[in-house]
Amino acid sequence: MRRSLRQVSLIDLASWRTSKCHHKSFVRPRDSQTLTLVHDRKAMTLYLHSSFRTASTWLWAKLRQDTTVAFCEPFNEFLAEISQSNIQDRKPESWASGHPSTEPYFVEYGPLIDGVGVAGYDRSFAFERFFPQAGVRGEISPAEVAYLSSLESAATMSGRTAVLGFTRSLGRAPGIRKAMGGYHVFLYRPLLDQWLSYWSQYQHGMPYFLQTVGRTLEVGRSHSPALEEIFKRCWVGHEATGNVAGFVSATAAFEAFVAIHAYLYSFVEDWADLQISTRRLASERRYRATISNALRNASGISVDLDDASRRLSAIDDFGGATTRAVEIVERLVAAEKALSPAVSTIVGELLADLALAEAVSSESVAIIHRLTSDNAEVLQQLRVIAESKRYRWANGLANAVNQLLGR
Repeated sequence: MRRSLRQVSLIDLASWRTSKCHHKSFVRPRDSQTLTLVHDRKAMTLYLHSSFRTASTWLWAKLRQDTTVAFCEPFNEFLAEISQSNIQDRKPESWASGHPSTEPYFVEYGPLIDGVGVAGYDRSFAFERFFPQAGVRGEISPAEVAYLSSLESAATMSGRTAVLGFTRSLGRAPGIRKAMGGYHVFLYRPLLDQWLSYWSQYQHGMPYFLQTVGRTLEVGRSHSPALEEIFKRCWVGHEATGNVAGFVSATAAFEAFVAIHAYLYSFVEDWADLQISTRRLASERRYRATISNALRNASGISVDLDDASRRLSAIDDFGGATTRAVEIVERLVAAEKALSPAVSTIVGELLADLALAEAVSSESVAIIHRLTSDNAEVLQQLRVIAESKRYRWANGLANAVNQLLGR
């Protein structure tokens, strides 16, 4: 049940400063000489949208500063059961997160806890409302608007910048932008790297991330015939013998993973003010400077991105899906008459990365060429991929990308 909203006063915030759960990045009244009055709170708010396992926690932690209130995953299910006694429990060291060391994830919500649960939060925000009733471009509910407004207000009452770092917002990002204003950032990781992280987590006893694919498909299939078809073909449920996080197989899980991300990413141009590629952050100094400048100009937040890196899981842990992976992507791409620039870039990179793992067909090269022929930036990225030795099996890419680049 959604917790009732309550007004967070400056007294609440001041008292929180002395509590044992206080985090230095949460709201602290600054002295009168440095106080910045907020005339347009929505213009100051920074919204960070991404999927799971995309380095979003790394970027969110960068934005967790004395001048900001950086809320981690505002739609996370844990916020329905958070309390003053367990607020410190969720932290990078409590699981195999791979996250940078930082204070517990959710301490910023401390003043908003109403007994048990964050005031205004409802568990349905996590996945049941992942998509608005009218689909991705529809309006979010009044309850979501009220809840997000309460987070903004908690930050801006003391003149700080609100940062909201989402991993469950991509199905409603246009509605969030329409309702809330602010500056919206889309962060994405190469899909193969992201999938391998999902798979590695699954193999080490953490099925949650693979399960989110099924949960998102289940609520999204009514909005897309393609998603409905994939859900029916790939999903068998958690009780089925031999299921992989509810999917028929690892290959079926991979196909569903690519499909849901391609679908969600096709709407990025509708709402994103800034798109950030973790691949480019890790490999291009000039790109890192460009992104840092964009964030500072939009929000006033200075952030150093020079420690960006690309972490790779072993391709051997791909769950037996590599032999059909390129065919799966070819089928998904071939079903689309036209792809948005964001999807063209991301799927083009995925096909190129898959080519690293196995020899790709001439049809795959043709698809990559169709996706990138009018995009000099993507061609340059593929050239970087082709020439890099990041993967121990990088030699498998040479012929395919050389054809693509007309060498």
